[in-house]
Amino acid sequence: MWQSPQLSGNGEIKINNEVQKIKQGSVGLAKGEDDFEIPSVSEDISLYVTISPNPANGLYAKELG
Repeated sequence: MWQSPQLSGNGEIKINNEVQKIKQGSVGLAKGEDDFEIPSVSEDISLYVTISPNPANGLYAKELG
């Protein structure tokens, strides 16, 4: 399960070694110690993701936009 509502698109999400299909409306949870990736996108994807607390790596703590 991963924590972020999927706003649009289709694909797959991988948390540790478990791959799940995701589509609009999907919601789940990835914990801080989990490996997280999106290995496959079958339709352009838009996700809402929150990371808390801010990661120590500044790359992930930058404001975008």
